[in-house]
Amino acid sequence: MGDKSRAIEVEYSDFTILLGENPRIKLIDFMLQTREFDYDLTSIAEGANINRQTAREIINDLLDKGILIVTGKLGKSTLYQLNEKSKIVVSMIQFFDEILKEKVQKTLHEINA
Repeated sequence: MGDKSRAIEVEYSDFTILLGENPRIKLIDFMLQTREFDYDLTSIAEGANINRQTAREIINDLLDKGILIVTGKLGKSTLYQLNEKSKIVVSMIQFFDEILKEKVQKTLHEINA
């Protein structure tokens, strides 16, 4: 379940840098980086560095597409998480992880050079 006391400062990954810093990509990037947790609207907006209304619109669209799921409630807040049963989400996770793997390998190569 979500925990509002968690610090949510996530730098944009190479995923966002590669695909572009638009609100939808930033929100998906945040959710991919923190996929083991669920978050409320405010936390997602803050973590993705986008405004709440934009986050709400994107979340609703991603819910309709089955990319996000509702995981529960925390007080009056609805909690959301990536739907890892979705083939689209599985592909996004693989893509995200491949970008991360390539960056790690490049960094290790630079260190060992």
